[in-house]
Amino acid sequence: MKDVFIEKIVERKNGPFELFIKIMSVLSFLTVAALLNSITFILRVNFLGITIALTLGLAYLTYRLIRSVNSEFEYAITNDEFTIDRIVAKTKRKRIFSASCKDFTLSAAVDSDHYVKALAGEVALFDYSSRSGISPLWFFCIRQKNINKIIIMDFDPRFVEVFRRYNPRKVHYTAETESNE
Repeated sequence: MKDVFIEKIVERKNGPFELFIKIMSVLSFLTVAALLNSITFILRVNFLGITIALTLGLAYLTYRLIRSVNSEFEYAITNDEFTIDRIVAKTKRKRIFSASCKDFTLSAAVDSDHYVKALAGEVALFDYSSRSGISPLWFFCIRQKNINKIIIMDFDPRFVEVFRRYNPRKVHYTAETESNE
């Protein structure tokens, strides 16, 4: 068997919650900055240097908060080891999932009947997809630390072939899935 290394980066589309966080952080910054700077003029105390420094510090924190909402996911397979990393603001990387493809209990398209059956039990659902609506979604089930997990990711036929290579009985894949891509 040849060694396998495949990776794919998908950018997560921001939803309404992320937009809400961005708007609220900007509004909060403007409110606190206005209050800080108006206190200096109301009390007629010479804190102008301190309030400007605090305002600049809050502006930087607001900027960092807004950037931290933007994230990407990197899917990678090295032989039978499948990993998902979350990349925040294109600078910080954190491993959020790692497992062997041999441990998957089920793998199929999200729009299949297998997904509905998998959701019927008590499971923890993790969505690591791009949420773009363009790419079809794929899921797999795994049991880690006595927790049944369903991991949702963007479909890529290269990953499915590796899943099938290491765990052929648990992969439910048809050519229809690829034609939806």
